[in-house]
Amino acid sequence: VLMDKRAGNYLYMDSRRKIAFHPNVEFRHASSSVYELFTNYRNMPGYSVKTLGEERIDDQLVIGFRLVTYIPQIGPLTYNIWADPETKLPIRIETTVTNPQGNPVEQTITDIRFDEPLDDALFDFTPEGYDLVAPTDVNPTSSEPEPAAEGDPAPEEPATQPPASVEPPTESQDANIAPTQAPQPPTGVAGIVVSKLTQQPVKGAMIRHKISDPNTATYSDQRGRFLLTDLEASGQYYLYLTAQGYVSQRIATTIVAGRIVDSIRFELDPGSRVDGIVTDAQGGPVAGATVRTFHFTNVPFVTGPDGRYEIDGLNPVTDAYSLHVTHPEYPAVSVRFAPPAVGQTVRQDVVLQPGVDVYGTVTDAQGRPIEGVTVGNTRSGAMWNCLTDDTDQEGQYRLENVDLGELFLWAVHSNHAMYVEHTTLPPGHDSIRIDIQLEPPVPLHIRVVDQADEPVAGVSVIVHEYNGVSNLTRERPSTDAEGRVVIPNGAAEGTIRLNPFGGGISGELQEFELGQEEYVLQVFRAGRIYGKAVSAATGKPMEEFTVKMTFSQVEKSPSGYSATWSREGFIFKSPDGHFDTGREDLPIGGSYRVTVFAEGYDPLTLDPVEVQPICEDPNRARFDLVQATLLPGVVLDAQDRPIENAMVAIFSDVERHEPRYWKTFTTDAQGVFVIAGIATEQHYVYITAPGYAPYYCHRTELETESNALPRIVLTEGATIFGTVVDPQGHPRVGLTVSVTKTSDVQTGPDYPRLTSRKSTETDPNGRYGLLELPPGACDVRLSTRDNKTLATKSVHLEAGQATQVDFGNEEGFAVTGVLRRGPAPIAEADITLHLSDRNRRQAQTNDQGQFRFDGIVAGRHRLSIRCSDAPPWQSNAPSLIEEHSIQVDGDMHLDLDMGDGVVSAFIPPSVRDREGLSVRVRRWTEIPEDDEMNRHWQNDHQAQESSRIGSDGRFVCERLRPGQYYLTLGDKNRVLGITDVFEMGPSDHRDDIVFHLGRGRLSIRVIDAQTARPIARESYEIENDLEWLFYDRAAMETDAEGRALYEGLPPGRYQVSCGAVGYLQANSDFVEVDDSRLAQVTVALQPAAMARFTLSEHLRSRVDTDSVFIYCRVTDLDTQTIVPLGHSQRHTVRFSLAQPDEDSFSRLHLPAGRYRLDYEIRPYNTARNTVEMPVHKGTV
Repeated sequence: VLMDKRAGNYLYMDSRRKIAFHPNVEFRHASSSVYELFTNYRNMPGYSVKTLGEERIDDQLVIGFRLVTYIPQIGPLTYNIWADPETKLPIRIETTVTNPQGNPVEQTITDIRFDEPLDDALFDFTPEGYDLVAPTDVNPTSSEPEPAAEGDPAPEEPATQPPASVEPPTESQDANIAPTQAPQPPTGVAGIVVSKLTQQPVKGAMIRHKISDPNTATYSDQRGRFLLTDLEASGQYYLYLTAQGYVSQRIATTIVAGRIVDSIRFELDPGSRVDGIVTDAQGGPVAGATVRTFHFTNVPFVTGPDGRYEIDGLNPVTDAYSLHVTHPEYPAVSVRFAPPAVGQTVRQDVVLQPGVDVYGTVTDAQGRPIEGVTVGNTRSGAMWNCLTDDTDQEGQYRLENVDLGELFLWAVHSNHAMYVEHTTLPPGHDSIRIDIQLEPPVPLHIRVVDQADEPVAGVSVIVHEYNGVSNLTRERPSTDAEGRVVIPNGAAEGTIRLNPFGGGISGELQEFELGQEEYVLQVFRAGRIYGKAVSAATGKPMEEFTVKMTFSQVEKSPSGYSATWSREGFIFKSPDGHFDTGREDLPIGGSYRVTVFAEGYDPLTLDPVEVQPICEDPNRARFDLVQATLLPGVVLDAQDRPIENAMVAIFSDVERHEPRYWKTFTTDAQGVFVIAGIATEQHYVYITAPGYAPYYCHRTELETESNALPRIVLTEGATIFGTVVDPQGHPRVGLTVSVTKTSDVQTGPDYPRLTSRKSTETDPNGRYGLLELPPGACDVRLSTRDNKTLATKSVHLEAGQATQVDFGNEEGFAVTGVLRRGPAPIAEADITLHLSDRNRRQAQTNDQGQFRFDGIVAGRHRLSIRCSDAPPWQSNAPSLIEEHSIQVDGDMHLDLDMGDGVVSAFIPPSVRDREGLSVRVRRWTEIPEDDEMNRHWQNDHQAQESSRIGSDGRFVCERLRPGQYYLTLGDKNRVLGITDVFEMGPSDHRDDIVFHLGRGRLSIRVIDAQTARPIARESYEIENDLEWLFYDRAAMETDAEGRALYEGLPPGRYQVSCGAVGYLQANSDFVEVDDSRLAQVTVALQPAAMARFTLSEHLRSRVDTDSVFIYCRVTDLDTQTIVPLGHSQRHTVRFSLAQPDEDSFSRLHLPAGRYRLDYEIRPYNTARNTVEMPVHKGTV
């Protein structure tokens, strides 16, 4: 099966009957919003979350989380997510995955990129040896009522009446001709194409039902009307529209046999273009290259002798497009670029580099050649750039023009175990031989059960992924009456992900380690969401409307859905205003967020809406739509001149990562726009225009009581350009240059901190350029096509000015090094050199563990190392971050040993059987930060991942570097013991480490520092002088007399800290604790001056959550210094808007004094534990 969920394309191939067909189904799809996924984790089942603490990544302070979970339609995953502590937005997500049907989901180091779709041409051809048939010829028509999602036209609509612009036949009829069987009524669609701004018809728009086949197209006439017939009846059909100068569109509709669905309406926004030249490495034009943009509906362009291409119909509000170029004589290339403003053209040249042929022989375990083995070269057999070949009688295969660098080589055969190998293809070779030996198959015995542990029959189970490669097999066996099924060609070891689907269930990808006797998949029974849309004013049903759906923000959403639901949505036509989710396999009892849109009305969102069992008379969620809100405005330049063709978009916090699907409007010749129809949650407005920097604001900026139009003044955009060369001065071709805004300089009030990033590639001369950038501080990043960062420079851009930033021509010294673990080199480790001027250089170690930096200026710099011992397909596996301070005064060489020491210690028998027993490895670190050295104890994650507790109670930990360590022992409730600090030398093996269990007691008293009055019922913390917190989940609170007794402390020095409502946080002195006496401490709390926040009605109107966070930077007006809170320079206040809060977090606690508070207000959803973008910033 070939599946492109985003485009809604599916091609099934029945290898037994040699038939192919496009199914009448729509599959669910996991949300592509990583922020939504990240912030929703607490309310989804199966999540385990750990904090990684604060780190610095590329000179930015981040806070890390580790999520071990399963993602709807992706399956079990482990993420390391590094987020901005202020915005809570992800900065770095260390994973690369593939969605269930094989489309790659790429998540980059510095931004997030999703779902590079399959080439639509894959779905428009008949595979060799197959017959293309209608889906009705494959399965009998179901007796189940058609879901409302298919949107049948109202009965009174003329079924076969063509549009008025289509001339009826005028040929005369011969009366002598015998009557024949009456022809079948035509099946198709009809409609109109108009400009959204002027509502005037658009002539010459091309409408297709197959994206890559112009023979399936029709064109709109001078009245904008079109008719497209000879279509096959389908529960859901995608129509693709392209028109010169307008943004291309795709809509989903229903095709009914024997009827013309004649109410299709396309409203077009003005668009922009991309053009360029495709050349070879020597700069010569390449003819016959196919160029296309993904997430896009335009026709692929094939270059001529001059190598030129042009693609129209880009959406100017989209952050980036992926330009994909294929040619039979070169490896496929993907280039990311930012579209220009309305009516503009961005130049993007593409250089095709030579590849290498990979060939070899595939044999069985006895060395005999195997015929018919499919061999491929990417992480998914369904990727757009995947090359495959089937072995011949001698077992030989050949993959031509494979890209250099990382290679995932895989082989699959129904009678042999699946095979995956990860290697690297070096330059300098025309061909490389890689032989493959397949092992005997190991059958996988699978059982599928529901939530009640009952077997589920008729469920198809496929191997979604094996050792990091997906879509290896096409077999899809189904479970029997006992819920059992066998996949015959499993492997003996490795990691596998199984995907259950069909059979009336809502399943998820589930991961297993191979080698088990049985693999049990638990699934949900599937149901539907039912709704009804009516006019709030009249109560009459809406006969035509669009429905979108996404994850609930207040309840659990245990399963994913088709991406079309959250993007274009589905059009419904029903005289009763009814709709349901049709064949979407949603889990019964799950909850989702549903929005209904109708022309002339404000969108309405209900959350949560529960999935019900399929039934004839369901309890429908009612959507009462009100008349559309109108928000006008005028867009001007700095000289008060109106800006025509500025594009205005409105979006919500949930929608912010998918600008392709924002609702957009365009300014007229007077710069005026009118936003019509606004959902309550759509708080944010984005505006872009040719030659100007992007502008963001909150929609309340347009909600004025004055009769005058709100004025939006745009700032001239900045330009950046430069040249990239190697150390010898030769141009570096085909590298990616991206610009990301880093400062908080606002281009509009309440700047929502969206990713402001544009990118391009260097041309054959190594040159690049980017326009219409926001002014302010930004990072200019140089990276390879596979997203490996080479260098980053920080610059400040000025409005209307051009800034030159070159790479590779820097003067300075060479810094070389080798990275090893004991005597073994460490390959593919990321090395970052943070220079004293705040720029960065990055490299990766080779197979010998070597790295090199050229052009490094003299001074003290910081070297950071990131490496992992996990298999290459586990790109989300934990990785080590090691940092060193180096002084460069000339050429230098570094020898960096990451350690192969081993330590072991026995768990004392008295606690060996405790539940949740765990050991933490702590290491003394000295990390350079700015001009200081940050010295402290921290968890050694590298060592932690290699540790284990044996059945004999022995704890063993490997991969320890030279330095000082200690171990802590705890169970699920409290800390049990600790070791002494011990020293590890290079390759040391220590087995003399002993845990000291806690027997000491500490008496604690908390009082008012001014009155000595005891402070009751307040929590406290205990920390030793090794920076380790001791806790007991059963009791960490003072009694009515302000006293507490903590028992079970190992010998050592301890400090108690406490905070209370109305008091400043305070610490006791350190006190020595042993088992010979009762130690005592007193914590005296100073009364605090408190500030309570209230929101005005105007600000309340901006918040649709039940709580808010207020982040404050506090400045002492007398000393003009920042007042910190612990190690942070920011104070946080959280309070409820639904009920009074009296805890210490609801008020600001400060010493008495005069202060300036710079604050921002962020809505907080307590049920989802999500913090949204700022709705207001201010100073008091």
